[in-house]
Amino acid sequence: MGISPGISPGGYPRGYPLRIPAYTDPLLDLSKSPLLKYLNEIAGYNVLGFEPPNVDYLGYFPQYNHTADENYVSYTGKDDYHKMGLVKSWANSSSLGWWNSDLANDLDGTSDGTSFGGFVDKEKNSHIRNFQSFIGRILPMDFSHEDSVDNIKSFNYKIDDDMYNTTREVCYGYEVVNELNTTYFPDYAEKNGLNSFGNVAFPPGVIQQINFPGKKKRIPFFVTLSAPHFYNAHETVINTVDGLSPSKELHNLGSWQIQPTVGSTLKATFRMQTSVAVFDSEHFALLNKIRPSLVPAFWLEVNVNLKSYALDYIKMSTKTIPLIVRIVGIVLTALAVVIAVAVCLAVCFRRRKRVPKIKGIVSYA
Repeated sequence: MGISPGISPGGYPRGYPLRIPAYTDPLLDLSKSPLLKYLNEIAGYNVLGFEPPNVDYLGYFPQYNHTADENYVSYTGKDDYHKMGLVKSWANSSSLGWWNSDLANDLDGTSDGTSFGGFVDKEKNSHIRNFQSFIGRILPMDFSHEDSVDNIKSFNYKIDDDMYNTTREVCYGYEVVNELNTTYFPDYAEKNGLNSFGNVAFPPGVIQQINFPGKKKRIPFFVTLSAPHFYNAHETVINTVDGLSPSKELHNLGSWQIQPTVGSTLKATFRMQTSVAVFDSEHFALLNKIRPSLVPAFWLEVNVNLKSYALDYIKMSTKTIPLIVRIVGIVLTALAVVIAVAVCLAVCFRRRKRVPKIKGIVSYA
């Protein structure tokens, strides 16, 4: 299933409520009830046998509308205007802490997708990092080409199609741990053995969704992220599900259009797929004969478009005002030259007027 909401600052997807729908669950309600708390106190342990997740609702992005995110601390640009608006920390930390490398966890100097610092240089900033809290990871983006949005100059940065390829050195930190050591892809596991953690290896093209969207809270079950239709994933991943048709045109990860002077996002597209892991379990009769696999739940396309007043403001800041300043500068420069020439001519004229004429003296022998 594909979902394609068009999101703009100050507005919500057409046809969607203010928050993405969620639902309550009897077991979840019980886990938060005074009765269970009382029973746990009497027993001295959690009678459910597991620690219930600290959430109020269930669902995909439950009650999420990007207004209940964790706190951000950003650079003001006072010391370095290139860092203006870039992220210094999120949720009181400059590190995510749940990935397996410093590079994957490091938030300092990333963007939150709205601002990329002042005066973006396509040569010096050919590679930029874009942190999205609702998937809990950083999107690597590379300069693609110059473009324009509503006659406003922009740089197009494409999300790296290999960002889910955990066999690449820069993506090692996103390697799937596979804590239950379940074999989801037998053919790949047979050829590639164990991962860095001593568990059955996962093929490239898939990573784990660690956190609840916008929150520094871990999801207590196994959910994965990938490109839609497992685009650019290992062929063994694509072949496990019937009906998939990965297409670069339709299922690439998207891009950002950035105004280089002020570093603001003018337009953006982001695509992702969420899959749920199902596996055999001797504790549940319905699952004890099932083949472990990843079942695509949905794929999502987010389109960001600025409203006209925002585009007009950026256009005024990056085109109109600089043009006025340039014209005023040219006029003042021309006026200064004219005045300087006039003064020089006046001085020369006065000097010529003041010099007395010397008559020649003729002498005869």
